[in-house]
Amino acid sequence: MSTKKTNKNAWETEDIKTRYQQGNIKIEIDSITPRAGPLYGTTRVAVRADQVDQLVDAFPNPKCRFGTNDMIVDATYVKCSKMPSSFYDKDKGSDFR
Repeated sequence: MSTKKTNKNAWETEDIKTRYQQGNIKIEIDSITPRAGPLYGTTRVAVRADQVDQLVDAFPNPKCRFGTNDMIVDATYVKCSKMPSSFYDKDKGSDFR
């Protein structure tokens, strides 16, 4: 399921781009899965982070870089639910979501 665009106006979109590039909008990555994969690629990678939805209109064609600049690939925004429970949460007695 793709994230729903909010159709910000041009001024709002440019403001978000400028604030992000100046470092005023910080995106903190919560997790990247899987942690490893083959060197030849083709592995789907999920990057979870809060506040990414602010960037959807400003950066409609996201990219991911793995290692060097010659390993830049197209990405897709996907709306996610909360972080799924891990294997260790079961030992703590928490419910699976």
